Amino acid sequence: MRLLQYLGAISLAAVLCACSGGGGERQANAAYTGLISQPDSCSLAAQQAWLQAWMRDWYFWYQDIPSNPDAVDTQLEPVAAMRAHFTNLLSKGTPLRPADRWSFVEAIDRYQQYYDEGINIGFGLSVAGQPDDPLPLRVRWVEPLSAAGLAGIKRGDIVVSIQGKPAKYWKDANDFSALAANEVGERLAIELDGSTGFRRLNLIATRYAVSSIALPPYDAAPLVVSGRRVAYLFLKDFIEPSTPALRLALDDMVAGGVRDLILDLRYHGGGRVDVATRLASAIAPSSLRSEVFSQLIYNDKHPRANASERFVDPSPLPSMQLERVVVLTGSRTCSASEMLIHGLKNRHPSLDFVSIGSRTCGKPYGFHPVSACGQSYHAVNFEVRDAKGVPSNIAGIEPTCYASDDYQSVLGSASDPLIQAALTWLGGGQCVVDRAAMRAQSLGVGSEGQPIGRSSKLIEDGDAPKAIIQ
Repeated sequence: MRLLQYLGAISLAAVLCACSGGGGERQANAAYTGLISQPDSCSLAAQQAWLQAWMRDWYFWYQDIPSNPDAVDTQLEPVAAMRAHFTNLLSKGTPLRPADRWSFVEAIDRYQQYYDEGINIGFGLSVAGQPDDPLPLRVRWVEPLSAAGLAGIKRGDIVVSIQGKPAKYWKDANDFSALAANEVGERLAIELDGSTGFRRLNLIATRYAVSSIALPPYDAAPLVVSGRRVAYLFLKDFIEPSTPALRLALDDMVAGGVRDLILDLRYHGGGRVDVATRLASAIAPSSLRSEVFSQLIYNDKHPRANASERFVDPSPLPSMQLERVVVLTGSRTCSASEMLIHGLKNRHPSLDFVSIGSRTCGKPYGFHPVSACGQSYHAVNFEVRDAKGVPSNIAGIEPTCYASDDYQSVLGSASDPLIQAALTWLGGGQCVVDRAAMRAQSLGVGSEGQPIGRSSKLIEDGDAPKAIIQ
C-alpha cells in the first residue's frame, strides 16, 4: 500500500476551533451547560460523586443507572477504582436493547495524542480469526511506522503464537488483548509464518504516527471498468491530522477526472463528526449543500442539545462531483464511518452509493468525552440518525452485496476479493455470489467471526478507539 501521512502536530486549541461544536463553543451555549465539568478535587470520593452526577445528567441511558450502584473494591488503585465505578454506572440493557458495549475509559494523554496529533502507543498490528475456524489466524493490518511495521510484518502473515501461547488459544478466547499496549516499552513475543518463512520476533511498544489513509502501490495496475478509471482510497480513522493527506489524495482524483470511487472503510473504527461530515460533503453532490446530513439526538433531559450536521463546503477538501461510490465494509466498520454510509445511501439520484462486504459493527452512538484527573470518560451521549430521523441498525448496516475479506491480498489490488466484487458491481450492477459471506451473516456473525454488533474483547493495537467524537 502507498501510505499518505501527516506527521505534524497541531495544537489542541486549533482542533477545538476546527471541530464542529468544540468544547469551548458548547460550554458557551446554554443547551450544553454541564457537558464539560470537573470534580471538586481528585480524591476518589469526589471523582465518584462527580462522575455519577454527570452521567445521570448527560448519559444517553441515564434512566438505566442503578439507584445505588455497586460499591467498588476498596483495595483497587484510584484509576482502577474509577474505571470500575464507571462500568457499574453503564446500562445493562433491556429486552429491546443490549447492554452498553460502546462506552469506555482511556488515559487523557492517549486520547489527546490520538485525535489531536495522530499518535498512537503500541505494537501496531491487528489480526483476523475466529473460534472454531480451521483457517489460520492472520495479520490483517500493520501500521507502517510501528514496531510491527518496522520489523517487516505484513498483512497475510500467519500468526503461530502470541506471548508463548498458540494462535488457537487466542482464537478460542476471542481475546486479542495481548496485541494492545498501555505504555511505551511493553513487550510482545510473536511467532509468524509468512512469505519470508518462519520468524520469532520480540516487539517493543513505541509511540508512532498512525497511517489513516492508504492508496494502491505506485506500480499497481490501475483499476478500470468499461474504460473508466476507478479510484481507490482506504481510510482507517476520522482524525484531524489526516486531513492534509486526505486533501492531497482527493485533489489528485479530481485532477484525474475520477467519477467512480471505491472507498475502503472495512477497518474504519470511527472518529470525529466534523471530519466525517467534511468527507461526506466532498462526496455528495454540491446541490445538497446546507441540507441535513445527519442528526445528533441527546437524552430527554437535553432536547435543546439536539443538533443537525449539514452538508457544507468541504474545504480544504475538494468537491468531487462523483457519480458512483462503492464503500467496502466489514464488522470493524464502526461509528462515524457508519454515520457516513447511513447519511449518503439513497440520498440523491445523481449519486449511486452502495456498500459491499459484510455488515458493519452496529454503533449508531457517539460521545463528548469528559476528562478529569488524568482519565477521559467516553460515555454515550447521543444517537446518530439520518436526515429523516432514522438511526442505523444496531445489528449493523447490511451491504448491498456480500463479499468476504481474505486478509491476504494487498488492499486495493485487483486480487482483493472486495475489490473484485466492487468492480463487478461497477461493471454491470451485479453482486458476486459469495456464499461464505452470506452463510456467516445468516449465522449472525461478521466477517471476522464475531457475533454481529460485537468485536473481540479489547481493541487491538492497530485499531482506533471505537468512537464518534463530537
